[in-house]
Amino acid sequence: MGKTKAKKKSSKSGLIKRLALIVGLTLIVVVIGVVVIKAINKTTLKTVTVEGAYSELYIGNPELGSVEIGTSVYPETANKSALVAYSNNPEIAQVSYNGETLSITAVGVGTTEVYLMHSSKSSLYDKVEICVKDIDVQSVTFGENADKGVDIKKDGFEHEIPFALDPINGNMNNIKVSDYNQAVFESVRIDQSKKALIVVPKTEIVQTSAIVDLEIYQNTTEGYSAVQVVSLLCNLKNREAYVNFELSSNATAAFTTLEYSEENALKNVIYLETKENPTDEGLARDVYVRPIIGYDINFESTSAFNEVDYELSFDGEKISADDFESDGTFIYKGKLKVSKNIGDYYYFETLTNFEEDDAIYVEFKHKFTGASGGIQFIRLDRIDIGLGSSQAFGIYDLNDVIQANNGQIVLNEKDVLPIRFTYDQAIEHDIVQIETFKVVRVNGVYERVYTDVFGDEFNAETIKVKKDNKKISVWAQSITEGTVINFAFKRNYWDSRYISIASDTNISVTFVVNSVVNGLHIESNGAETSLINISKGNEAEVVLIAEPEGGNFKPQNATVEIKFNGTETDKISVLIAEDKVTISVADDAQNGTYELVFEYNGVKTTLYVTV
Repeated sequence: MGKTKAKKKSSKSGLIKRLALIVGLTLIVVVIGVVVIKAINKTTLKTVTVEGAYSELYIGNPELGSVEIGTSVYPETANKSALVAYSNNPEIAQVSYNGETLSITAVGVGTTEVYLMHSSKSSLYDKVEICVKDIDVQSVTFGENADKGVDIKKDGFEHEIPFALDPINGNMNNIKVSDYNQAVFESVRIDQSKKALIVVPKTEIVQTSAIVDLEIYQNTTEGYSAVQVVSLLCNLKNREAYVNFELSSNATAAFTTLEYSEENALKNVIYLETKENPTDEGLARDVYVRPIIGYDINFESTSAFNEVDYELSFDGEKISADDFESDGTFIYKGKLKVSKNIGDYYYFETLTNFEEDDAIYVEFKHKFTGASGGIQFIRLDRIDIGLGSSQAFGIYDLNDVIQANNGQIVLNEKDVLPIRFTYDQAIEHDIVQIETFKVVRVNGVYERVYTDVFGDEFNAETIKVKKDNKKISVWAQSITEGTVINFAFKRNYWDSRYISIASDTNISVTFVVNSVVNGLHIESNGAETSLINISKGNEAEVVLIAEPEGGNFKPQNATVEIKFNGTETDKISVLIAEDKVTISVADDAQNGTYELVFEYNGVKTTLYVTV
């Protein structure tokens, strides 16, 4: 009986457990369902709103011909991917949608509605009414001073010429470029977005003005017709430009570009010798010249050479095309011949009448920019400047003796010696130049260091080199037993035919500097004196002065001998500094007169001290 009751109780307990499990699972499903429904509600689109109900646009106007209209949805987290935008009449207005904004552009005159709609729920939408109008342009103006024209450079670049519309919302589609000179302008067009006329002038033109015509169309009873012509005068200005030259002594060799500077643009010099007969070749008797036209002073933007782009003048006399022979040559006064149409250069050669002291100036003027540059052709024989022979490189000393390598020149302190070289004529003509250098040891290797200050191991600066234009002089600064100055020859001219000496030619000359102190004296309180009074235990200050005054006199290098009654004494001491001499008298010094003899490089002066 007891066992039977136990089974019934156990069966009832299991049923309760199963019921509790079912209830728990049901609650979980309900909770999940609620969460899912809420999530769905957050992404489900309920309303669509287009901001504004009406917008007016003006066709053919970049500022007023389109509009962006904001949109919104509810809830804010709703999925917008199903939204589409469309125009009820795409021939009047077209629309695009980026998920936030409607971009509407006018394309025709009239009224239409633009919709933002759910792709599968036609009842879920909003719209805006778009009215597109066409306003006739009454006038186009190019600024207050446009009646005088606008200035444009002949540079091949786009030039923007802004204009104003009346009315401001006029239809720019009805403004047309009707006429322009195609020989002057590469292109002319209207940029509606910039409200500007865009003109591109050609570069190789000689015209100084040209007219561009615009036509204004309006809606008439006969349709759109040109009712007005607006003419714009363009003043064509020369482009900023510079002329430089490339030179060569051989048509097949590399050309050398001259160093350009604005102040020397018309002063370039070419030296040539006389061509004795028509078959005479070689030496420095001809040159190939190629002008360069640059559109910036650094010649980073240039045009290719074309000989027809230039006008030539000889000594101010303009040469026309008729002055050239049929073979493209022109001879000036039997002295200088130029040939063209033979390549990408002009060829100049001297003739028998090109004589000593002759100089012919040839100017090259660029037709299309007005820029010009010139070359002075000067008669100069290599023999005359000492470079056409085996003349040695040397300098002249004070006695007009040529010093070559390891020579020696003696100077006095403070002397300034103008240096004359055996190549002075070449230096004067800028064919060569002279530099000065030291040989120093750098990281175990001897190298040249170009400098204008020289000295020895004891004196950092014993001699300075002074350069004045093409002239060189040495300036003795302090006494030295010998300072070596190296003079180096450098090529300074484009034409190697004038320079037969080696480019590394140099000489070393030793300069010995002697003192120039001729006398000494003592000054006290600014006055010259030979006698001062000093009481026992006191001191006085004086100054030791060289005669002549100045230079590199160093008082501290002087010596002094002190005597009393002809015998050396230590009762007076002297301290010589660079700017003063301090004299001290001992407490136990005897009364009387002491003799102080100062000496500097063999020159003496005496000061008497009374105690």
